[in-house]
Amino acid sequence: MLKRTICVIVLLAAGMSSSARWKGDKYLYAEAAYLKEMDYENSSQWMLNAGIEYIGNPLKSFGCELNIWHYKEPGNTALGFGLRPMTKYYLWRTRRFRVFIEVKGGLIYVTPDFPDGGSQFNFTFSSSAGGDIRISDRTRLMLAARYAHMSNWNLYGTDNNPTWDGLGYVAGVIWNINNWF
Repeated sequence: MLKRTICVIVLLAAGMSSSARWKGDKYLYAEAAYLKEMDYENSSQWMLNAGIEYIGNPLKSFGCELNIWHYKEPGNTALGFGLRPMTKYYLWRTRRFRVFIEVKGGLIYVTPDFPDGGSQFNFTFSSSAGGDIRISDRTRLMLAARYAHMSNWNLYGTDNNPTWDGLGYVAGVIWNINNWF
């Protein structure tokens, strides 16, 4: 877990370091994700995210998002609310199509405690690989595969830190807001 956290901090710092001028493209986005837990067959997660993304460099961006999470496993259903920064790297980019990888990490408050034996306050990490396609001058559609992790980072001891690790997909809409401000 410590290695993942250090990796997230380094990637976020790299994403923010070159973008102090704010002369790049600005986007709002909304996305929905569905993931299945990797170790437990009947555990799943729905996630709704909305955020802002700033592309200050042709190959990378950074932003921040708000999340609503819904976890379900046998005997336990939980709802969570979170906030997390993100950074995205574009591997290939044309005017119409972009291929990317992204990393997100942040905080979530879940009620009741989730996973079973866990806590209400947790940390999240996710990584995605996908693409988006331009459908108009201001709108893009996005599809990606996602890995997500949630745990309380041993804040309450190693016996009270069950993790949730899942794989799934995400779909979203991205709006260019350059001329809105």
